[in-house]
Amino acid sequence: MNIIRKIKLNQLGYYQFSDLENELLCLIKETFSDLKKVNLPEYKTSTYFYYKYNIFICRYSESLKYFDVNYEIFWSILELKFQICEMDIINILKYICSIYLNILDVDEIDYITYTIYKQYQNI
Repeated sequence: MNIIRKIKLNQLGYYQFSDLENELLCLIKETFSDLKKVNLPEYKTSTYFYYKYNIFICRYSESLKYFDVNYEIFWSILELKFQICEMDIINILKYICSIYLNILDVDEIDYITYTIYKQYQNI
């Protein structure tokens, strides 16, 4: 059963999270709650950058309906620590977009690597 279904069942009182699932939910909440949304002037399209404590977390292009997340801070942890496959990570990120970022229209989701996101640090 995927984590999104487990979250919904838990909210209804039909499922109790394991310790590892609780750890995953804490990671999601810590990473995606209270983000600072920034629109950089050099981006003509509606591209928004999200930061937490001046650390780049993710970005969303409204015109392209494209969302990507910092690989080192989030995606790699899901892959390596929680052993979640790419398709499930994408589903988790769609859920995060809708619940935490109020982004409902995403066609493509990917990760952004260190060399690319480094240019967006400390904005």
